[in-house]
Amino acid sequence: MNKNTKAPQVIGIASGKGGVGKTSVTSNLAVALTQRNHRVMVFDADLGLANAQIALGVHAPFNIGHVLRFVAGLAALGMDATRPLQTSTNPATS
Repeated sequence: MNKNTKAPQVIGIASGKGGVGKTSVTSNLAVALTQRNHRVMVFDADLGLANAQIALGVHAPFNIGHVLRFVAGLAALGMDATRPLQTSTNPATS
């Protein structure tokens, strides 16, 4: 990293309980930050029920399970949302 590059800021959102709004908070925070011209990466570590991509209206062809099974490398997990992110009206994520 050169001296003109800022170190990334990491915001972790976690809970041991399901259904407390982690995806909603994460999605809304990601949208708010991108609207302020920040680069954002969302990592949904729920291997069974990851639904951040549904809430954000994007589709990732690979997930961390593919990396752990050596089907894809870490670079395959990155996506570039070329359109503004929108929060979902899906009641399951609101």
